[in-house]
Order: sequence, then C-alpha cells, then structure tokens
Amino acid sequence: MKKNNFVMLKRPFNKKMALLLIILFLILGTSFALWQLTLIQTSTNVVTTACFKLNFNEKDDINLENAYPISDEEAKQLTPYIFTIENVCSTTAYYQINLEELETELKKLDNRYIKVSLNNSKGKILNTYIEVSPTLNDATISHKLTSGC
Repeated sequence: MKKNNFVMLKRPFNKKMALLLIILFLILGTSFALWQLTLIQTSTNVVTTACFKLNFNEKDDINLENAYPISDEEAKQLTPYIFTIENVCSTTAYYQINLEELETELKKLDNRYIKVSLNNSKGKILNTYIEVSPTLNDATISHKLTSGC
C-alpha cells in the first residue's frame, strides 16, 4: 500500500500584514462616516392642484356692518353669496370651506347672532361650527363650514 504524505507549510504570522489590514479598515470606516451626506429641508413644501374650478356669482362682499336681527324668512329674501366648487380632474381632491372674520376697527357682531346656511339648508349659528386656523393673513378667527371630496 502506498502512503500519502501531506506536508503542511505554515506561514509565519506576518505582523506587517495584520497592521496593514487594521489601518485599511480604520480608513474605510472613518471615510464613510465623514463622507455621509445628510440633507435637511428648511423650506415649506407647496403642493398646487388645478383640480378645482371655483365660480363666484359675486355681487357684493359679505358685509355685516350696521346689521340688525331679522327672521329666517326675511333672510331668505336677501341676495345670497353664491359660489360653486367643481372637481375638474379625474382624481379625488379634498376641499374645505371656511368663513373667516377679518380684522376691523368697527364694532363686531358676536358670532352667536350670525346664522349661516349652505345649499339652502336650515341655518346654523356661526359659533356652533368648528373653529379652525385662519388662512388669510388679516383674519382673526375662522370657522369650518363644510368639507368634502
């Protein structure tokens, strides 16, 4: 029978090679940490859409200067402030209609005396609507009248 003799050659531990590998790993780890890119946004995202078509049949602004109490029947005889919102896109879009009070030096009529009616609905007192943040710069208070898609 033939015997196979294997001879294992041992390499002596090379300190120079180990030191070179350690330095290489340190350089790669440090350079990755230094070259990592971090971006921070400082401006506001602005998204616009052309999905809504807004039509105003406007004759006068809504003005309650020198207003006095009237009945619901008398109010229905007044000229309404008419506007329509139409979604002209194929995607679903969200809208919200607010009634905002503008800053004025005149004496204000309290919200508990103002009644609002949308789409010929029964009138509802303005201060019963949810108060939201105004969108106009010179508005003091805003009430959400309705929203939808």
